[in-house]
Amino acid sequence: MSKSEVLRRAVRMADEQSAASDRLAALKELQASMQMTPEKEAAWVAEIRAERDAHVMAWEKP
Repeated sequence: MSKSEVLRRAVRMADEQSAASDRLAALKELQASMQMTPEKEAAWVAEIRAERDAHVMAWEKP
């Protein structure tokens, strides 16, 4: 592998890690602004799953 390719891969990996870190920080900031508790999170997940299941079931009906 050439030195140029090693450098390209290192830069690409650093960029991907930075983007993932930014997304995680944004999620944590959103959760903090919503004052997310484990109870609120569980209710939110249940609501989304129910909506998804209702949509899938409606879609499957003839």
